[in-house]
Amino acid sequence: QLHAFADVDLEQRVFEGFGGEPAIPALKPGAFRLVAPPEAVGTVNTDQQPRVRHSIGEGGMRIAMIGAGGIGGYLGARLAEAGGDVSFIARGAHLQAMRQGGLRIQSDLGNVFLPSVSASDAPADIGPVDLAIFAVKLYDSEKAAAALGPLIGRNTRIVTLQNGIDSVETLGRYVPGDQVIGGATYLSAFIKQPGEVVHAGGLRDILVGEHRD
Repeated sequence: QLHAFADVDLEQRVFEGFGGEPAIPALKPGAFRLVAPPEAVGTVNTDQQPRVRHSIGEGGMRIAMIGAGGIGGYLGARLAEAGGDVSFIARGAHLQAMRQGGLRIQSDLGNVFLPSVSASDAPADIGPVDLAIFAVKLYDSEKAAAALGPLIGRNTRIVTLQNGIDSVETLGRYVPGDQVIGGATYLSAFIKQPGEVVHAGGLRDILVGEHRD
């Protein structure tokens, strides 16, 4: 589950859930981990399983999910559920299904249905955002990074949540390095069918921090 805080710097206004304590050597000492406070836990889903009440803050953030597959679709839906102004960069049948029928999330932590979503295959349709979450497959990284321009303003931050060790460097070829934030997630999720994502488990932490050379 995700929880965001509006009273910290933008670099730190990104999520958290709760789970284990994986070590991320690439993150600078002091990389943070914001955890939903105990009072945020309730039983608000229909099957009465404990879940987090999300909060992003008044007015929300403009967020672009670069990639709307398992990870991008799940995180984007949770952030939208929390009140964020979320747009998805997607393609193909998944994009078409999202435009026509919204986005559905199946999860033991509580299902989500967004009947109307902002989704496009062109970043220029979305424009500058506060936060871009880069969650494309590694083999699509270069092409997706090269297309980020219309999303990036002076204060935009780009968080990469990809496997591998080159994503920060790749993004740095197209975006000022001080606007790129490295990250890692241990969520497991996949597209069940166009327009529907299944959260399959995994630790629910997202760790982010400044890149260290």
